[in-house]
Amino acid sequence: MLADVLRDHLEGISKPSKCLVGKWLSDQDAEVQDLFAQLMRKPDLNAMALFRNLDGAVPFKSTTFKLHIRETCSCPKV
Repeated sequence: MLADVLRDHLEGISKPSKCLVGKWLSDQDAEVQDLFAQLMRKPDLNAMALFRNLDGAVPFKSTTFKLHIRETCSCPKV
């Protein structure tokens, strides 16, 4: 039992973890993932306007959304 818990944590260290946005995005359809990736490459994207237009379709707040869509978050890059 104890060894199993320790092994799980050791395996977790070697596997990069995903943040809330990464987990949410990986649960979305391939088209949504692709569109999100395309938006992240747009330097002139108005992230706040996009967030407002999503009207609650994402399970995180505007600051988290803006940091991730601009790729300025400090989350592990997977």
